[in-house]
Amino acid sequence: MNYDIFISYRRDDGEQTAKAIYDRLTDQGYKVFLDVEYLRSGAFNEKLYSVIDECHDVLVILSPNALKRCANEDDWVRLEVAHAIHCKKNIVPVILQGFDFPSELPDDIETLRFQNQIRASVEFFDAFMEKLSKFLQSKPGFIRKFFSGMSWRRSVIAVVACLLLLFGIWGGSMLIPRILPHPRNVYPGTQKQKNNVKDMLGYIFTNLGVADCMLSSYQDAIDASEDYLRDPASSSYQDLIGILEHERKELKKQSLQAIPLSKELSKAMSGTKVNTAELAAFPQYLNALFLQCDQDLVFLKDAMNPAKPLDNPARFRIVEIDRDLMALSSKELMVSTCQLVLPIDERALKEFRTEFLPELKIISKELPSWSRNKASLKAQEKNIITQQDGLMTEYSSRVGKMRMDLMSVKKRLQDLKNGSNRNAEKRIANSSADPPTDKKKEVAEKQKILEEKQKALAKAQKELDEKKQQIREKFTPKDSDGPYLVWGKALRFLRVRMYDDAVNAFQFYLNKVKDSDAEAPVYVPAAIDFVRSIGKTGIDYGVLVVGYEPGKPHHPVYKVGDIVVAINKTLCHNFTDYNNIIGSLPAGVSYTATLLRPDEKTGRLQMIDAEIPRSVGKVALMDLKEGD
Repeated sequence: MNYDIFISYRRDDGEQTAKAIYDRLTDQGYKVFLDVEYLRSGAFNEKLYSVIDECHDVLVILSPNALKRCANEDDWVRLEVAHAIHCKKNIVPVILQGFDFPSELPDDIETLRFQNQIRASVEFFDAFMEKLSKFLQSKPGFIRKFFSGMSWRRSVIAVVACLLLLFGIWGGSMLIPRILPHPRNVYPGTQKQKNNVKDMLGYIFTNLGVADCMLSSYQDAIDASEDYLRDPASSSYQDLIGILEHERKELKKQSLQAIPLSKELSKAMSGTKVNTAELAAFPQYLNALFLQCDQDLVFLKDAMNPAKPLDNPARFRIVEIDRDLMALSSKELMVSTCQLVLPIDERALKEFRTEFLPELKIISKELPSWSRNKASLKAQEKNIITQQDGLMTEYSSRVGKMRMDLMSVKKRLQDLKNGSNRNAEKRIANSSADPPTDKKKEVAEKQKILEEKQKALAKAQKELDEKKQQIREKFTPKDSDGPYLVWGKALRFLRVRMYDDAVNAFQFYLNKVKDSDAEAPVYVPAAIDFVRSIGKTGIDYGVLVVGYEPGKPHHPVYKVGDIVVAINKTLCHNFTDYNNIIGSLPAGVSYTATLLRPDEKTGRLQMIDAEIPRSVGKVALMDLKEGD
């Protein structure tokens, strides 16, 4: 049998992800080789080389421990990766939460770190797999793809359809009652199936409860940071550190409460349409959530330090980003749960949805996201990813990627020191001698790395500040600039993600035109809100409605301050896109515009769809994204 894809992984902590990817790729029609246990008995099975030889793609699952034994020349993962590199295969490293490339790799696998990588997402597995497929050179065969995508029931239906064509209606009428499933055949049907579903929902709810406790501790830490910023005199920075460290300990304790999927339940669900691989991955996601929350609190502690060169507005924004990320993590869990229970009949979920989920303190706030529509859930999933990417981009721009790396090293160093101190206390209690230990050497090495990163950070920060200053000197608006030039300068600041400078430029524009443009006090604040919301919405493009057609009634749908981001679901990045899309539509036919519009109660930008007639007045538009 010839294979398309070879999956290499470390069994200790990469097996679940490897099997989940294997199942999904196989369902899509690929022929996938997973080097299962029986092939890994004794010495390296050189038959694996021939399998790698015939594959186009090699997926390397990089779990936290994946490369820790690769210094050994007979290590399985090293041998598989080295052979794939030697054969010039399309190698795709799949990065799991907690993995970092070691500083040194053996020469025969050193180039692994330079391959195109993709980060795995347990919570958004469908989106991750969709992205992974774009990295593959292999293509599933049409026949395999057709039949692998069909359940056995749909395959039978397809066969019956052919029989109907061959033997006529009479033959079909004889076969249909015997072969086609009864329309009321839902899952769960039998009492045994109902018991299995009840156990499954109990497993999901227990782990959701663990996640909810972690998010609650995370929220307490964010609240404490915000209270400190609002009234620094009421508590010291050291008091805040004490609270944050306490919540970090709580997060760790809570993460250990996650329960694995039992073999009995896994077996019971394996014959159903429930994705048992994703079901079993729940504890893995909770561990990823813990690592993310813990890392965020380390960053938060550093950002709140009054000795750091950050002003209070920047600190408030960081706290706000953390709060938004927490809400998105909560929504992730709700959407992922909905996707997981889609094969379950709605009636079997009633108690779970109406009685159990509302008990959760944080996650219950996302119950409005509950859906039984697969397309709707997928759309929510993509929207969450977009928002997360936007927030993390803004976060990185504020604290700097190297600063984030530096704080990660600091955390590991502090953990090592704490462990070393505890060990030292034990040794002092047992002996007056305190000889050097490997732990101390490791601490010293980490300290050296930290110092090097600090120097590199200082240099990079200086270069970044100099570059930003050059941009400011060139694009800061002047009194002699015309209005459109000022607007263009604001867009240039947006393009390089200097958001505060973009806001200042828009404000300069408003001061310049407020006496001559009656609509400016409406649409300029909308542009400023748009800039400040990029981290939340993930949207940094669109065209802004700035006025109506002179001498005619106001547009019945568009309002000044609306931001058009799509037309008929096609993204509208700038005025050129808008013109091209509108120009391609049949004359007189209305269209659907996706708008960002301030909510009348909260003032926050909300995304809405509006039906726009073509036979009414026109509106004036201005770009919110600089052209390429």
